[in-house]
This record gives sequence, structure tokens and C-alpha cells, in this order.
Amino acid sequence: TMGMEAAQTTFQVLSGQLKSALQSGGVQNAVDYCNIHAYPLTDSLSEHLNAKIKRVSLQYRNPNNKPDSTEIEAIVVMQQQRLSNEKMTPQVIEQGDKMRFFAPIVTQALCLNCHGVPGEQISDADYAFIKEKYPDDMAIGFSEGDLRGIWSITFQK
Repeated sequence: TMGMEAAQTTFQVLSGQLKSALQSGGVQNAVDYCNIHAYPLTDSLSEHLNAKIKRVSLQYRNPNNKPDSTEIEAIVVMQQQRLSNEKMTPQVIEQGDKMRFFAPIVTQALCLNCHGVPGEQISDADYAFIKEKYPDDMAIGFSEGDLRGIWSITFQK
């Protein structure tokens, strides 16, 4: 589907950029990259794909990634699927003249550098840096395979 293609394209671009930021300058460089470039990147991909692309989570780092009520419902469904050992599946919801697509963002090993457990996968110095950029950060404590959040992609019909 168009939604899955948009999510995969955005994920590949964003994760590729984060991987190189991490390799060239560690966690703090990757956090800086995210802080400055993640929104312009998703915005330009939104424009290119003619859709509104967002990443949202119940445990968000950036307050701009707070989910709306429809997104919360989609996250809850996917969390229930994960807890039941089912495959987390994308969802499509029609709202008026819009088509909304939601797909899981699954925590990968690489993600734990910034979203794992402070003092374990995240060094104290790196976590202090994260808290400096995002004082209300909630995006930690994840394990590989966890539902990190969802892609929320809105198309005009």
C-alpha cells in the first residue's frame, strides 16, 4: 500500500541518517541530528509523497510526537497484538476526506543506544545530554522487539 511504502521510505532515510550520525559521533551526535533534522526530513518526505507523515508514541521524547486520540487507539491495538504474541499489523482508518494509515515502529538493537535503559544501554553522560535537549523525555526503557511507537501517515482522498 501507499502507506506502507511511505513508512518504509521514511524509516530507511531516517534510520540511515541516524546510523551514520551514531557511527561518526556517537549517541550525542545522533541526538543532535534528530533534534535538528528529523522534522525537516519527515516534512520534506511528506511533501514528496503528498501525505502527512508523523512518528508518535505514548512514551515520546519530543512533545511534538504526542499522539492524538485516533493514534492512541492504534497504538493500544498494536500493543495488545504484541502482548498476545500476534504480528503487529498496520491499520487504515477513514476520517471524512482523509485516509489515515498506522504502522508499528519496532525497537531495533540500534535504537537502544538512545531508547534503552539509562545506565545499561545508555551511558549516564549520554542520558544527561538527552535530558538537556528533552527535559520531559519518556522515550527510554525499551527492549529489542518492543513497540516503540507508530508511523501515522495521513492521505487526502
